[in-house]
Amino acid sequence: MTHAFPRYFTIGVLIVLALAILLWPRSVESAPTIVFATKSGEVKFALEIADSPEEQEKGLMNREKIEDTYGMLFIFPREERVSFWMKNTLIPLDMIFMDEDLKIVHIAQNAEPCISKDDSQCPLYSAPSSAKYVLEIRGNLSKEKQIQVGNRAQLHL
Repeated sequence: MTHAFPRYFTIGVLIVLALAILLWPRSVESAPTIVFATKSGEVKFALEIADSPEEQEKGLMNREKIEDTYGMLFIFPREERVSFWMKNTLIPLDMIFMDEDLKIVHIAQNAEPCISKDDSQCPLYSAPSSAKYVLEIRGNLSKEKQIQVGNRAQLHL
């Protein structure tokens, strides 16, 4: 007589543990972060990094929501004039443009998704000066958190 129950039970426990590890959300503490010093205190975001041309082209396209503690950071090889558009983006975003010293040089607030089928009708968002970093966060969040041009950030990769 064999005892199949302990074997199946052990396999089931291992599957549940594996799924829990894979699906457990990353905490802000374990992810790369950026912290802004504002008049009302520090504001911290967990980051997804977009530093390759492919990641930068995709950005936050087709995302249905973005948490208030999360952002996507675009890192460019050098300070340059960069432009963004909202094609295939489903939610409004704030775009925080920063120079190489992580000083905010421009904020495009509450950029709306482009619903036009004609790409040429999608507006471009850029800073009046060069930027090395651009952080995308939920629309209007920079205003709510009092993040302003001139604020500085610390980046923890």
